[in-house]
Amino acid sequence: MTAQYGINLLAAIPGRSDNNDRSEMVTQLLFGEGYEVLEEQEKWIRVRCLHDQYECWIDRGQHHPCSQETCNASRSGRILLDTFNYIQAEDESLIPLGAGAVLPVSQQGSGIQIGNRSFGVLQSLTTGPIDPKELPNYSLRLLNTPYLWGGRSTFGIDCSGFTQLLMRAAGVSIPRDASQQIEAGQVVQTLADSQPGDLVFFANDKNKVTHVGMLLRPDRIIHASSRVKVEAINNEGIVHETEGNITHRLCGIRRFF
Repeated sequence: MTAQYGINLLAAIPGRSDNNDRSEMVTQLLFGEGYEVLEEQEKWIRVRCLHDQYECWIDRGQHHPCSQETCNASRSGRILLDTFNYIQAEDESLIPLGAGAVLPVSQQGSGIQIGNRSFGVLQSLTTGPIDPKELPNYSLRLLNTPYLWGGRSTFGIDCSGFTQLLMRAAGVSIPRDASQQIEAGQVVQTLADSQPGDLVFFANDKNKVTHVGMLLRPDRIIHASSRVKVEAINNEGIVHETEGNITHRLCGIRRFF
């Protein structure tokens, strides 16, 4: 099959582990993110997301084909920092956008162009990258975003989707899952050696990495667990916000800038 490409032009579309509606949502494609088509079926398309190489199935009805040039351009697009905003489609309907959406590098007057599609900009769009030193403050804007397995947007997000979004806001690309993210970055030995913006990883009883969050300071972490929230952390792990027990066991710290 000749290589084919697509770009997401909806707020966020589910990426599933298999080719059916009941399959687990393992990720999302956000507005403006490009992907390579790997396999096509009547209702489903298997794709590889360009920015993190993650593979999943998407509904054919949500697929928007584009040229390789348009797809590749998405990798250098501007990352939306606004937790919520809108743009206007050609039929004047509104498309909601959350943080992490990818916008073209250049804006044409009061609109943006993605491939052969035009969108109206109704109000200012704040885009990154931000100074990594500002990342802890920026992360607080995402507080109370609901936890959603496989989510990557401010409409619902999982732990590694949250840290991936934060790193992208600072211009750093990291893998999708916590078990992949811990393999990247520079090793930080202890919390005493840490700095704000470092990612902290947690393992289950079988030493499998299952959770990740970002340090605000050596004793405070922001992470997505039921919702995006700030909790205490010590050398054992995350301390429950009300009960005081250890909810996640610390297994590693990584620095990405």
